[in-house]
Amino acid sequence: MKLTEELRADLYVTLTELVGSNGAEFLMTQGPPGGWEQYPTKTDLQAVAVDMVAGFAAVDAKHETLRADMVAGFAAADAKHETLRADMIAGFAAADAKHETLRADMVAGFAAAGAKTDALRADMVAGFAAIEIRIAELIGTRSRDVWAFSATVASLMVAFIVVVLMGT
Repeated sequence: MKLTEELRADLYVTLTELVGSNGAEFLMTQGPPGGWEQYPTKTDLQAVAVDMVAGFAAVDAKHETLRADMVAGFAAADAKHETLRADMIAGFAAADAKHETLRADMVAGFAAAGAKTDALRADMVAGFAAIEIRIAELIGTRSRDVWAFSATVASLMVAFIVVVLMGT
């Protein structure tokens, strides 16, 4: 019901009869500044309530969608982490296999180097033994040669001394 000037005047008259002119004047000035039309009716409140319920339902639906997206995102992230973890484990296993192959190659290389060193040592020992034999042979030969040379020199000196002594 809309409050018109006619209704206001009737209300004023009724209030004047009940509470007097000062009371009626006071009560008439106590209404809302823009008039009673600014206040919502029950129908207005019911429409707002329906809109609020629909809005809350829409927000709930958005929250459920967001929750489902979050759950799916976390599941995808977990799957990626598991794939990454599996790749990392496989990478470490491959690195371990390469290190074991490298270690085996290194051990084989050291064994081959040891065998070559042993062969070189055996060749050196055989070479030194051959040198010692040759030195022994040369010592025996040189010893005779030195004695023969020394005897020849001694004979020549004796002959020279005899010639010098006899020639004078």
